[in-house]
Amino acid sequence: TPPIELPPINIEALQAEDQINDRDKSLPWRYGVKRELQIDLLENAIWTILPNGDRLLQVAIYSPNAVNLSLNFDNFFIPKGGRMHLFNEAQTDVSRAFTNDQNRSSNVLGSWFITGEVIIVEYYEPAYVSDEVRLSIESVIHGYRMGAVERYAEGMMRGLNDSGSCNYDVNCSVGEDFDAKKDILKKSVALLNLGNGYLCSASLLNNSVGDKTPYLLSGNHCLDNSDPALWSVRFNWMSPNPVCATEEESDDLQTNFTMSGTVLRANNELSDFALVELVNPIPDSWDITFAGWDRTDTDPEYQVGIHHPNGDITYALRSFKKEM
Repeated sequence: TPPIELPPINIEALQAEDQINDRDKSLPWRYGVKRELQIDLLENAIWTILPNGDRLLQVAIYSPNAVNLSLNFDNFFIPKGGRMHLFNEAQTDVSRAFTNDQNRSSNVLGSWFITGEVIIVEYYEPAYVSDEVRLSIESVIHGYRMGAVERYAEGMMRGLNDSGSCNYDVNCSVGEDFDAKKDILKKSVALLNLGNGYLCSASLLNNSVGDKTPYLLSGNHCLDNSDPALWSVRFNWMSPNPVCATEEESDDLQTNFTMSGTVLRANNELSDFALVELVNPIPDSWDITFAGWDRTDTDPEYQVGIHHPNGDITYALRSFKKEM
């Protein structure tokens, strides 16, 4: 598929900005830059009519030197029976299927990112589908400083251990009093793609009814210049081997536990929290934990936070021991 080519970005200017902004830990971590791109896929696509009458639409977008690419749709509607996938040229990174379950009243949708400098949109429609598909892209997020672990050691803009000395690889042992709980709780931690080139961490939180309504707890600062409707989330995004913050190579675990679309339910600037709800329920087959909570006044013996500092591919654990 001949790609739609975008001009190169000024990576030196972005690096200069990042050297300043990365010092401000109150800001979300920037991994990419938003590129405005108004494309109606139905007008720019190559349609292939299959022998049985089914149709296949393909559009490719090329952004030079991108580590990964994601898309924001401003007019998204897939009729029942149709399905869309996003993937790279080598087809080594393929999204979950987007179906009519992802349709929203707002008609917008943000995708998780696909590795590489080319992203291909493929929409498949059976011959019996009568409703018209709508797929219009308003922007592309060009990721320029994320990727597989081995690329970090090749002079990328950041390296391993960049998250700070107070953070520990969650796969490493931190003590018998917490290891068993940690291995369960880390499955509630998610990485948020904010749809604007920035990342945040979040936790999947159960409610008082215990019905597993998919609430995500994150920071209010993650709402800055971002639309929760365009947020996408990935769970269990971590190194499968306990490299314990060393530079030993480790492959990214391909879980495809990704989901698009959230709705803001509550937030507060003073306490810096934001509670959003995923538009779609969490599939029962996903190996994911809903974190619990406690509103009593009993002081805990220790406090632990698990997150993705600076967008690291492994979780990091930070402990706050209570003074006795």
